[in-house]
Parts: sequence; C-alpha cells; structure tokens
Amino acid sequence: MVLKNKKEGFTLIELLVSVVILGIVFMYGLLNMVIMGSTYLITMKHSKNANYLLTEYIETLSNMEFDSPYLSDDGDSTDLNISDPALADFSAADTIEGVPYDIAWNIAENLQGTRKKIRIYVIWEERSGEKKIYRQIEIWRK
Repeated sequence: MVLKNKKEGFTLIELLVSVVILGIVFMYGLLNMVIMGSTYLITMKHSKNANYLLTEYIETLSNMEFDSPYLSDDGDSTDLNISDPALADFSAADTIEGVPYDIAWNIAENLQGTRKKIRIYVIWEERSGEKKIYRQIEIWRK
C-alpha cells in the first residue's frame, strides 16, 4: 500500500497574490468612480452658475424700457438662433468663481413694433467642449 501526500487548498503566497490583485482592481474602479463623481459635481456647479446668470439677464432685460438701446433690433428677425457672441446683437462677459461665461442675446421685433422676442444664451467651456443654455422671452410695448 502506497500513501500519496496530497496537498489540498491554496498556499499562503497564492492567497496573498490573489488578494493583492483583487485590491488593485477594486482601487482602480473606486478611483474611476471618484473622478467621475468629481467631474459631475463640477459640471453641475457650472450649470448652476450659468442658470443664475441667465436668470439675472432675463430679469434685467425684461425690466428695461421697450426702446432701450440694449433691446434694439438690428433688422434681422431670423438671427435668434445665433449664439456666437461675436455675431449676436449684443454680448457681455462675466466670471463666476474663476469660470468665464459669455452672454449673448439676439432681438427680433415684429413689423408693427409692438413686440420683441429676445433669446439669451449663456456659453462656457468645459473639458468636454463648449456648453450653452438659452431661454427666449417676449416683451411688449406698454
């Protein structure tokens, strides 16, 4: 009768190597989640600031006199979709917490001169590219 010396299970070295590999994989995933979460928070902060600026400009432009120079139409009623500050009817720049925002607004007046449509854009840069939000308001001659 011959007895064989059978080893069952794993050695301590094998277990340590597998635990280290699992730890590295777990830390890589955790690091990616932290980076994605931070990026999301920064994006949301920029969006919140842009919405704040948009609201401020809506209130400011809504409260201006109908014939204010900042609400004068350039004669092109089809330019409401232009968001480039260099081509817009009017533009401004603002900075919140070190992030520059461009504000552009275009005006289209109806033929009777009783109503103006104003589309206001807020544009900023992020790592993923240019972001913009806009709203359109109407003001009427009183």
